[in-house]
Amino acid sequence: MELSHELQRRLRGLVDSAPSDASSVFCVRRTAGGYKGLLKIRSKELRIVAGGSAATLEQVVDQIDGEVAERLTEWRRLRFS
Repeated sequence: MELSHELQRRLRGLVDSAPSDASSVFCVRRTAGGYKGLLKIRSKELRIVAGGSAATLEQVVDQIDGEVAERLTEWRRLRFS
C-alpha cells in the first residue's frame, strides 16, 4: 500500500518535530472497516506510540497527527521550561 505524497509529508513533519536522535516506524494495514495505522517515535528522551483506525488513510493520519502533535508539544513544554 502506498501513501500519497501529502500523507507522507505530514508523517515526515511529525518525525522531523521529534528530538534529533529519534527514530520512527509507521505501519498501516487494511481492515474490513477501512484502515489501522500506528506510528512509533523513539529517542533517548521520548517514546510516543500513536494509532488510529478509520475508513480512510487520511482520517487515520489525522488521528495520529493530533495525538503525536499533542505529545510533542507537552514534551517541549516540559523540556524547555
